[in-house]
Amino acid sequence: MKKNKTKLRLDRINLKKKSKAIRKSNIRRHRKLFKSQTKKIEEFIYKLRRNRKFVLISLHNRYKYTSDPFHINVNKQFGVEKNEIIDEYLDLAEKCIDFDSSELNIHLADCERIWPSAVTLLCSLQEWIEFGTKNNGLPVPKIRSLDSNHSSVNSYLTHCGFHDYVGRGSKPSSVKYDDNNVVHIRREKNKENLEEREDQIVKLVTSHTKFTPNEIEEFYAIVLTEIFLNVQEHGVTCNDQGWWILAQYHPQHKIISLNVADNGIGFRLSLTTGPQQQEIISEIDNLPENDHKFILHAMKENISGAYNASSKNGILFKNYIRGARRGNGLERIKETCNKLKIEFSILSHFGYVFFDKNGILINSGSRMNRIFGGTLYHFNIPVERYTL
Repeated sequence: MKKNKTKLRLDRINLKKKSKAIRKSNIRRHRKLFKSQTKKIEEFIYKLRRNRKFVLISLHNRYKYTSDPFHINVNKQFGVEKNEIIDEYLDLAEKCIDFDSSELNIHLADCERIWPSAVTLLCSLQEWIEFGTKNNGLPVPKIRSLDSNHSSVNSYLTHCGFHDYVGRGSKPSSVKYDDNNVVHIRREKNKENLEEREDQIVKLVTSHTKFTPNEIEEFYAIVLTEIFLNVQEHGVTCNDQGWWILAQYHPQHKIISLNVADNGIGFRLSLTTGPQQQEIISEIDNLPENDHKFILHAMKENISGAYNASSKNGILFKNYIRGARRGNGLERIKETCNKLKIEFSILSHFGYVFFDKNGILINSGSRMNRIFGGTLYHFNIPVERYTL
């Protein structure tokens, strides 16, 4: 009888242990399943927020393109290649991108020089209009440009590929440009073209600068690689791959102007729809007038809008301890540009930042109106070596 009671007690103890083990196993399994489902939900929400087509459609909601024709006069020089004309460029950029008229007339009669950055802006305008009208069912505004009184301007627009880009016929001119001095702007139809375009840029830089082979390799491996990763990630397919480039060697000014652009959602929307959004918007208000602050914030280590970016964890001291540790690319670009004495600037929707050849921030801010339809990365690459 006593043996039976002892056996019964042991059986109950074993049963409790087994039940407890099963409960723990179930709890672990449910936690794992919950985490998996939570991750799927988070990823779904992220993709929904970051659906660039959806976001860009929403960006165009306020446009109707029904107002009276709008006229823009471009005088003297148009571009950001020279510091003294940056403000004029930004003024014109606001008018170009954020117009809401049935017709836009760009008067180039008094334009003496149109720089590659300005050509890239006009291509951004083309992309902005095409995407907004196509996906929102809006009337397509007419965009016209009147030729410059300077044949060199008209010839350059043909030479760099702008007329082909916007589908406008070009006029013959006596002014000739060397095709070896330019990487023509064009619509990128295939992803496979990326390597070809990188090779063209490297060839242009190798031919006209005094960079050493190691410096060329550093420029290629860091600057070009990081920039093209960004534009491929953020570009939105419309009639093309959503990104484009234009590079031009200017012998008289001893620079190569390199412009790489996309038609994406910009820095602010990228950072505020990613996994770091809570930490970021606790530091910066999510407003268009802070676009430049988001660009500068993106240059900090581990700051990124990518889904697999690091997230801050910790009770008292929060640190970035997990994730793919994305977000150091822009800082590496800036450091490399500083080393090679390249002037570097970014224009993204409402915001802009400009760094000089020493990596010092010389100009930044946000405009009341959008100054670029996506993001423009601009570089002034020196042909001659700087000496102390």
